[in-house]
Amino acid sequence: MPHRPTRRRPRGHIRQRGENSWSVVITMPPDAATGKRRQKWHTVHGERRDAERELTRLLAELDVGTYVEPARMSFAEYLRKWLEDYARHNTRPKSYELYRYLSERHIIPALGSTPLPELRPPAIQSFYAAKLTEGRLSPQTVRHCHTVIRESLGHAVK
Repeated sequence: MPHRPTRRRPRGHIRQRGENSWSVVITMPPDAATGKRRQKWHTVHGERRDAERELTRLLAELDVGTYVEPARMSFAEYLRKWLEDYARHNTRPKSYELYRYLSERHIIPALGSTPLPELRPPAIQSFYAAKLTEGRLSPQTVRHCHTVIRESLGHAVK
């Protein structure tokens, strides 16, 4: 009986969503527990060639093993994890206490509910402006808050 080549499933595809919006869909390895097929959808704004570039980039990351699935972690969850896993061990004890205090008292109540992938510079700028105009925080304290946010998000990107 002749060997029939197995048909490979496409690893990804592109769908148009709107006038300048595209969905890039990549097929992930099957779920280890259930064996079911998994797909990840990414939205790209712009032209089709932008979506094609994104699909190529995502598939290359998947091949190399550097692809990280978008997390639905909130900024509060991430910030607390960063404080415990990184800041506690890599900053001076006084700095760690200050970072933790600022996070719990000011940053998390204002920005904590935002999903990490959706946290944008305008939201952070509004936070700084609100804290300064309320008059409750000094410019120095707002700068310290900025340090905590910048450091934590820098590690999130890595």
